[in-house]
Amino acid sequence: MKQQVKIFTKAECPDSQSLKDFLSKDQVPYLEVDITESEEKKKQLQSATGTNIVPAIVIEQKNILGQKKNMIYNGFAVNKEKINRTLKH
Repeated sequence: MKQQVKIFTKAECPDSQSLKDFLSKDQVPYLEVDITESEEKKKQLQSATGTNIVPAIVIEQKNILGQKKNMIYNGFAVNKEKINRTLKH
């Protein structure tokens, strides 16, 4: 299954840094959207996840038929195991 990872972060957020460290350690490529000083990026976060909680991770998965499914997690520490299982799937 092919997947793309997008994370929404804030510059001074320890949980955001932990998420980036986790993904880098496992060599998971990701697109980072830092919402610290951008109202437009905050709107992107709200639109993608339905909340303003960071860090947020959106994992877009495509099956062999090209069908897309988004897995969304808000907060890293509370969702670490779920994120890990989703990425390993």
